[in-house]
Amino acid sequence: MTYDIYHIFNKNFMSNKLKNNKVLQEILKQTGLKKPDELFNDDLKCLEFMSNLKWVNGFKCKKCDHDNYCKGKLPFSRRCTRCKNEESAIANTIFHHSKFPLSKAMYIAFEVSINEDNISSYELANKLELRQMTCWKFKDKILKKILARKRLIQHADFCEILLEK
Repeated sequence: MTYDIYHIFNKNFMSNKLKNNKVLQEILKQTGLKKPDELFNDDLKCLEFMSNLKWVNGFKCKKCDHDNYCKGKLPFSRRCTRCKNEESAIANTIFHHSKFPLSKAMYIAFEVSINEDNISSYELANKLELRQMTCWKFKDKILKKILARKRLIQHADFCEILLEK
């Protein structure tokens, strides 16, 4: 089932946190999106966003450290030309092994990174039509990454949180 994000959201997403995030703004420009909330309508847009974010500094194979690649079998995946290892856009990220749609996972990550503890798992579950415990566990996973990053560098960035495993 698809859901219309404009009915889910009823606030302005271009907050100061997002306007100051140069990586996010550049990737949105590359993918042709004007606002972050356009990401949450389609899993392919999320994959494209994650691909651009993950390989913003170029591709490097996790197995052999080779930097040449070709298009993989899956959308927005890359295959190393040396060892033939294929890596998806969400491999080794916070979304790796998620069992619910990527667009919903990105929505949860976005909301939690912007609002942190101000949104409940019950609200997320109602908006996204997921189980409350699923939303709670994923929200908890993201909050732990945010807190760990804050301890290290005193701030947590939305894009950096997504790339952690």
